[in-house]
Amino acid sequence: MRRFALPGILLVALAARAGTPERGQLDASPALFTVMAAINAAGYDADVSSPNNDPLRAAIRKELAAKNIPSLRALKQFYVEHRQGNASANVNQYISFALSVDGPPAFALKGRSVDAPPDVALLDGLGPLMAAFYREAGIEELWNRSQPALERAIERYHEAAAAAVLQVNGYLRNQTSGMAGRRFQIYIELLAAPNQIQTRSYANDYYVVVTPSAEPRIHDVRHAYLHYLLDPLATRNAEIIMRKRGLADHAQRAPALDESFKSDYLLLVTECLIKAIEARLDDKPDLIPVDMREGYILTAYFSEQLPVYQ
Repeated sequence: MRRFALPGILLVALAARAGTPERGQLDASPALFTVMAAINAAGYDADVSSPNNDPLRAAIRKELAAKNIPSLRALKQFYVEHRQGNASANVNQYISFALSVDGPPAFALKGRSVDAPPDVALLDGLGPLMAAFYREAGIEELWNRSQPALERAIERYHEAAAAAVLQVNGYLRNQTSGMAGRRFQIYIELLAAPNQIQTRSYANDYYVVVTPSAEPRIHDVRHAYLHYLLDPLATRNAEIIMRKRGLADHAQRAPALDESFKSDYLLLVTECLIKAIEARLDDKPDLIPVDMREGYILTAYFSEQLPVYQ
């Protein structure tokens, strides 16, 4: 048996799931809009002067600053008390919260509080504050007046994102007619700091949040969609894949490799498969040795085996 043979179970699983349908959407979220408006009013100033911000962010901040919002004082205190050590971690928790609640007007958690993601659990008490802010700040009206800007941003992504998803579905023989219980959702959020793409996987829902940028982040959207399709394969075949987890030792010496991949062998295996697929989709085989040097130690193996899958 070849040294890297066992991770090939993912390639077998790919063939086995051929034709399994999924569902994809591109939209804006009133829950995200409200939460981001609230923290902008409460002190969230990350990259506020960046030219890549959408003009809507400045417009909403100006309108909120001119309003008398009784709940804003408590909201500002909440924001200060829950400030994280860096700008990324600080906004991440609020994006997680917005994706975990049912949105206006109640902003209640979608499931049980004990099942809330760890960063959302730390924001205990934010729901009632958001409900008050939504009502007092007239967010429903601001949301409705923001639709033209949101539609322009969505349209900017629509064709390219659809093409990226179609490209992946074609390569993985994945139908697009929909699958009950699973969702891949892309949200465009114009009130957050620019140049971000964030992903969350909650139960059967996989979210991608895209903020303004000079050019659409289509490669990142495609990468997220590949994770949406392939992460469950690694999980379902974890027992077989983990028999070769000793290979992860070779990745520990890679200084450029993120710690998440060094500590999670299943994630590392999936990422290597995705990078091999991306190199093939983009017809860039020269990326494979670069990925190997960065610590994605199975990328070359998967690149060699993909023709077998094809």
